[in-house]
Amino acid sequence: MKPVLAVIVATALVYGPSARPVEARPAEGSVRSLSVIPASGKAEIVIGVSGGIEVRDFTLSSPNRIVLDFTGASLGLGSRGYDRVARGGIKDVRYSQFRKGTVRVVVYLDGPHAYQLTRSEGEVHVTVATSAGTEFSAWHSGGGNATDERVVTLPDTRAAGEPAAKAPGVSDAPMRTNVQRDPMTVQQVAQQAQQRSQQPRISVVYQGADIRDVLAAFASFAGRTIIPSSSVGATKVDAEIRDQPWDVALQAILSAQGLDAREDANGIIIVDTQERIASRVATEQLVTRVYRVNYQRATAVGDQIRQRLLQCIPSERYSPTQSSSAAAGQPPAAGA
Repeated sequence: MKPVLAVIVATALVYGPSARPVEARPAEGSVRSLSVIPASGKAEIVIGVSGGIEVRDFTLSSPNRIVLDFTGASLGLGSRGYDRVARGGIKDVRYSQFRKGTVRVVVYLDGPHAYQLTRSEGEVHVTVATSAGTEFSAWHSGGGNATDERVVTLPDTRAAGEPAAKAPGVSDAPMRTNVQRDPMTVQQVAQQAQQRSQQPRISVVYQGADIRDVLAAFASFAGRTIIPSSSVGATKVDAEIRDQPWDVALQAILSAQGLDAREDANGIIIVDTQERIASRVATEQLVTRVYRVNYQRATAVGDQIRQRLLQCIPSERYSPTQSSSAAAGQPPAAGA
């Protein structure tokens, strides 16, 4: 037996019977376009797809929604979202890379509507029944449709809002958004604009998704390695991100869950609780590095570095008043 063939046979014997099933199907196709068009007293959602993908649909209520999961697909649409103009009972259409290998499209309706799901070459059609005489202008997003799908018809008519099997990780509870912003000066706004991330932008919606699935989706989108620590529990994420840099969006999601991320010397992003990261930073050995900055005023660079460092130092370990007094050779004020 040749050496190469022997290695192949040995590998099959070792890994074949005991191999664990793959949890997420690799993306073989993509969702490339999405349109909402009028069709003889009905509203039709046309989703352009490519590659060998599977479609699973179900409905939710409060609000009424039609949910489509495209398994074996990656999101090929841009960040431009639906304009939220009511079209024949359709109030909103949202799409995202729900998890690795799964694209989710959610159609929000103004009430219970019967719908029919069909599939043609390179397209998936969802026809929503509306009242007669309803007219509206079409809406499109994405490029052309695919041409490598077989023609398959999947008749499936039911009223959106009727009881149906729920997909794992989907909740009926409305998504809650809690945002608190402190007043910012004009200088702070300008500095924030200068430091704004230039990473690729992402639009995504999560409803009751597991935090590990969210991290896997961001890792796939950004092409980075993101590893959750053992302290990251089975946290559910409810979030809607619209046209934000992926690193900013990820940091916001982690902060809302009491988590944080740090990047090691090899570029691997490790997600952990904020307490563990703070304790690790407190015990790490200090390192001095020299960075060359050209054509920048020292005062501007100093302010940016100072603000950055203050974000990394726990408030109970640092007092600006105490630091300033010590630097001036004066004893700190009483109680400082």
